[in-house]
Amino acid sequence: MAITRTIYTQGTLIIDSGATTNWAVLSGVQNVSYSLNTPRENVSQFSAKGLVDKVQVAPTEGTITCSFIIPDSTTALGDHITAAELNGLMQNAQLTDNPLPNMIITAGGLGKISGAVLSSINVNAAVGDLPTMELTFEGVPLTNPVDTDAEAGGSKKSPIPVATTFNVVTPTFVSGFAGDVKVDLTAGDSSDDSIQTFTFGWDMPVERIQRLGESVNATQPFGNPPGTATMSLEGTNIPNIANLSGIAVGPYTFAIGGRVDIISREHSMAVGDVSASFTVNYEGTADAVVCS
Repeated sequence: MAITRTIYTQGTLIIDSGATTNWAVLSGVQNVSYSLNTPRENVSQFSAKGLVDKVQVAPTEGTITCSFIIPDSTTALGDHITAAELNGLMQNAQLTDNPLPNMIITAGGLGKISGAVLSSINVNAAVGDLPTMELTFEGVPLTNPVDTDAEAGGSKKSPIPVATTFNVVTPTFVSGFAGDVKVDLTAGDSSDDSIQTFTFGWDMPVERIQRLGESVNATQPFGNPPGTATMSLEGTNIPNIANLSGIAVGPYTFAIGGRVDIISREHSMAVGDVSASFTVNYEGTADAVVCS
C-alpha cells in the first residue's frame, strides 16, 4: 500500500497580485489552515421522509489563515512581506469598485483562493515568547484540499526561497506610541511599570456580492468598513496611557488614526500570585489603521 503525505517543508505561503507572481512571500511561517464553507438549505416536503434536496444558496467561502514569527528589520525585504505590502492589503479591503486587484493566496500543498481580501490581523507579543502575527484571508476557492501529488498541481514546489537570514524579534523590541511620543513598553513610562503582554487586532468584515442570473459561486468579495482595531496591554502595573494609538513590533508599525479610547480596564489580585495584574483594552476602527 502506497501512502504519501504533505509536510511543512514542502510548501510556501505566497501572495500573487494578478499577473504579478510572487508579489509577497511569508517567511517564518509556523502554521497554515485552508478551509471551505458551502452554505446549503435543507429541502423537505409533505409525505416524504428525509431530505428531498440540499441546495447551495450562497457561494462557497474559502479562507486561509497563517501565523508567522515576526522578523526584525534586518531581514531581507525580498524574502518577507514588507510593511508597505501589508498596508496595501489593508487598503485593498476598503476599495469600492473595479478594477479590484486579484490577490491570489497559495498555501503550498493545501490549496489557494483568488479575489482574496485580508480580513484580520492579530499581533501577539509576550515576555518569554517570540512575537507572532496571524493573517486571515477570505476569497474564492481555486482548489479543494489536496490528497495526492496530482491534485496539488505543483503547489508544493517553492518557486522562490524564504528568507535565508531570518532574524526574529524578541520582546525587547516591542513598543507602543502615543501620538508622536513613543512609550517604551519594555520599561513603561516610569520605573514602576511592567508590561507583560501586548496584543493588537485588526478586523475587517468581508461581504460577498452576487447578481441574479449568474452561478451561485460567481461572487466578488469586498471588505466592509469601518471594522474594528483593538489593543490590549497586561502587566504588573500599567500607566493610564489614555492616548495610546498603536504598536511597533519589528519592521511593522501599526498606527490607529481617528479616535482611540479605553473601553475597559481590569485589575485583579489573588493569594499566591507574584503580583497584582492590570489589563487595559483600547478600541478604534480598522479603516483608520496604517501600517508603515
